[in-house]
Amino acid sequence: MGIRKTQFNSLAAAMAVTYLLATNAFAANLIVENGQLTGATGVDVDGILYDVQFLDGFYSDTFQDESDLDTTSEAQARLFGQALMDQVFVDTAEGLFDSDPELTFGCGNLNECIVWIPFDIDFNTFEVTAVLAINRRAGAIQPEGVRDVLGVNNYLNNFADDTNWVYADWQVVPVPAAAWLFGSALGLLGWMKRRAN
Repeated sequence: MGIRKTQFNSLAAAMAVTYLLATNAFAANLIVENGQLTGATGVDVDGILYDVQFLDGFYSDTFQDESDLDTTSEAQARLFGQALMDQVFVDTAEGLFDSDPELTFGCGNLNECIVWIPFDIDFNTFEVTAVLAINRRAGAIQPEGVRDVLGVNNYLNNFADDTNWVYADWQVVPVPAAAWLFGSALGLLGWMKRRAN
């Protein structure tokens, strides 16, 4: 028995909505280990999905050269910082990660957690230039948010020595499986439409 045109159209519409929901509508998925926020997956940065991990320790352990930098300009680093503020530092049932900065991995400071988003390294002076995403405790006098560029001779410094500084390491999320499934489903719909005619 052939499929009716109205059934075909309804199925196609349902698949399109499912794909859009699967790829765009869900918020970032926070990664919480033993009550600490260690990163997130599916963070939307200017229309591209990224996974982010908070790292504590030596800068040089993570960023060996400029090819390891996740951002290449101040403007782009600011987008990453704003994505952290809007999508990752949020209060959820798993933890008050916006109100309580010390719940972020590497940040034992009660008042603030400062996440470095580097976009330039000078290997002659060991100066790292970064945008800072600053999460402050609820009720703090100073505002939180994305702050001006900071250039500091700290390439060899150990952030584990600081209770309120961590690095953010970003990785682009591969094309989601939903996109592949959607393409396969479109092929199936085409085949079904040919059979219906």
